[in-house]
Amino acid sequence: MNKKILFYGVVLALVGCLAYFVYAATLVNQWNVSSCNETDAGIDYLNFGVNNGVAIINGSFVPFNVSDFCYSNVTIGEFVCGSSYGPQYSNMSALFSEDCRTVPINATTNATSCVAGRCI
Repeated sequence: MNKKILFYGVVLALVGCLAYFVYAATLVNQWNVSSCNETDAGIDYLNFGVNNGVAIINGSFVPFNVSDFCYSNVTIGEFVCGSSYGPQYSNMSALFSEDCRTVPINATTNATSCVAGRCI
């Protein structure tokens, strides 16, 4: 009986830890790229970032330069290069949205708003 309680306690603790680090980001759009560079190294809601590269749209190569932005005073638009997550995604780029109020600033405090393309 005590082993079951300990097991479920450990499982709940692990789920809580994962919930802290995993955001419920919404994929807004994604596109194919021949190259993509970013200044904030992946999904980083706490730092403003710029992405640039070459998108492939209907077979044409189109340069792009996009910046993280605020949809509203609490929602961020975060651009990411797929290569930040592994070579299998290097031909993709994406835009995610996230409610800044769900983004941890530290172990005890979440961000409260979006200002200038970053959660604060």
